[in-house]
Amino acid sequence: MRKLLLQSASVVSLILVISFCVYLGNLINSVESIESKLSYQVAQLDHLKPLDAMPTDTINTTYVPSYSHIYVDDGQPVLLAATLTLRNTDKKYPLLINSVEYYDTQGKLVKSYLSNPIKVAPMATAEFLSEKRDIAGGVGANFYVSWSADEASSRPIFEAVMVGEHKGSRISFTSRAN
Repeated sequence: MRKLLLQSASVVSLILVISFCVYLGNLINSVESIESKLSYQVAQLDHLKPLDAMPTDTINTTYVPSYSHIYVDDGQPVLLAATLTLRNTDKKYPLLINSVEYYDTQGKLVKSYLSNPIKVAPMATAEFLSEKRDIAGGVGANFYVSWSADEASSRPIFEAVMVGEHKGSRISFTSRAN
C-alpha cells in the first residue's frame, strides 16, 4: 500500500512539474510576443498625419542632448540606444515637425530622420531611434529639431532617453530639450 502511495505521489508530482513548466513556457512566449509587438518600427507611427496646410510663420528650433555612448571606470565605453520623443502637449492643435537631425560630438550631421515634414496630432508623440550599434554620435551627440505650431498651442516636450548595459547592470537616463 505504501509503495502504491509513493508511486501515486511521484506521478502527481511529475504532472505538477510538467504543468508548471508548460505554464512558464507560455508565460515566456507571452512576454516575447509583447516585446515583439512593441519593437521600434517607423511605419507604426500611425498617429502622424499627412502634411496639409499649417501655418509655418514661426519656425522654432530645439536642441536635445544625447549620447551614443558614455565612459565608465578607466575610460571603458558603454554603448547606448537613444530614443528621441517629440510630445505634442496640446489637446487642440497639431505640431509640425519640419526636420529632425542627429549630430555628432564634432558638430557634423550624422543623420537626417525626415525627408518631408510631418504633423503630430494633438496629444500624440513621434519617436526616433538611434540604435545602440550606431556609435557615430559620441558623448556629445545631439538632436536638432525644427518645428512649428499654432501660436495658441502649448509648448511641446522634446526628450531623449538613453539605455545601455555595463557589467550586467542596466543604465538609463534622460535629457530634455534646451
